[in-house]
Amino acid sequence: MKYKQKVYILSGTVVFLGLVYAITFLFDSQNKNARDSYYTWLSTKDAQAARSIKVSTMNDGLKEARLEKRDAGWVVINEGKEYPAKIEFVDDLLKELSTSKPYPIRSRTEAAHEKLGVKEDAEKRIQIYGAEGIVLLDLLVGGTDTTGKKYMRKNGLPEVRSGEDGLRSWGTYLPGYYDLSIFPQNGEKKYTVQDVQRILIQPLPVDPASPADETFEPWVLVRNGKEWRVEGKDDVKLDAVQAENYVRAVLDARADDFVFAETPFAEEAKDAALSGGVSVQTGYGKEYRITVSPEKTDGKNMAVVTGRDYVYSLSGWTVNQLLKNYEDMVQK
Repeated sequence: MKYKQKVYILSGTVVFLGLVYAITFLFDSQNKNARDSYYTWLSTKDAQAARSIKVSTMNDGLKEARLEKRDAGWVVINEGKEYPAKIEFVDDLLKELSTSKPYPIRSRTEAAHEKLGVKEDAEKRIQIYGAEGIVLLDLLVGGTDTTGKKYMRKNGLPEVRSGEDGLRSWGTYLPGYYDLSIFPQNGEKKYTVQDVQRILIQPLPVDPASPADETFEPWVLVRNGKEWRVEGKDDVKLDAVQAENYVRAVLDARADDFVFAETPFAEEAKDAALSGGVSVQTGYGKEYRITVSPEKTDGKNMAVVTGRDYVYSLSGWTVNQLLKNYEDMVQK
C-alpha cells in the first residue's frame, strides 16, 4: 500500500471516529439534560409520613382546604369540625407529588420569583406536614408559560421549575375532598351485595299539600339464596338483575353535600314513623338505617344514617333510587 493511501485511510478513520464521538457526546448531553429535568417534589418516605395537608389559593382572596390524618383515614377540617375525606383522592395527591416527572429548571434567581408568580402569595400553595408539624413540603404553584406548563418552586429554594399542571384537581373546593358515601363501611371494607340479607323500604309520607304524589306501602326485600323476593308476596317475581342493582344502589348511594346548619331533623329522625328510609340488615348481624326527611330544604332532602354523626343533603334522584317500589323491579 502506498504512503498516500495510508494517509487517506488514516485520515478517514480519524474523521469517522470524530463524527461518532461528536454524535455520542450530543446524544449523551441530550439524555443527561432529559434525566436532569426529572424531579420529585416529595420523597416516597415523606409521602408516607404525611399527617396534615393544607391547600391554599389566592384567585378570589385567600381560601384554604385543610386535611388531617386519623386512624380511620383522612378528614377534612371545616369550621373546627371533622368530615370524612375521600382517602383515594388524598392518596392520589401524595402520589402525584412523589412521582418523578419532567420539571426542568427555568430560573435560579430570586429576582424571577415575582414575575413567574412563585412568591409566597402564589395562586396555589400546597403544604404537607409530618408528625409534630414538621414541614415536609411547601410547594408554590404560580404562573403559566407559553406552552401551558406551570411554574413551581419549593419554598426556601431559589430554583423555579415548570411542568404539566398535574395538581389542578386539588384546590380549595371542599366538597371535592368529602367522602359523601352514605352507607357505612364494614371496618375498612365496603359492604357488597352479597353481604346484604334484608332491606325494609319505607316511602316518604304523603304531603297533604300534594295529595297526588305517588306513594306505596312499606315493603321488604329479602334474599332467597341467589335470588331476591318480596316478603309476604310469594306470587311476585322480581327481576334478579334489577333487584341486585337496587341493593347495589343503596350501598353506593352518595349525598350531594353535608348539612352544616343546625337542624332538629337529626333528633326527629329517631321516630321512623315520621320519615321515609331504608333499613339494611347484613349477614354480619348489623342493621343500618338511612332516614330521609319528608321536607326539603333548598330543593333537597336531608338524611341521617345509623352510626354516623352527619346530616346529609340528598338530591331528588338519590332519594328516588333509595325509596323504590318493588313494582319497578317486577319480572316482565
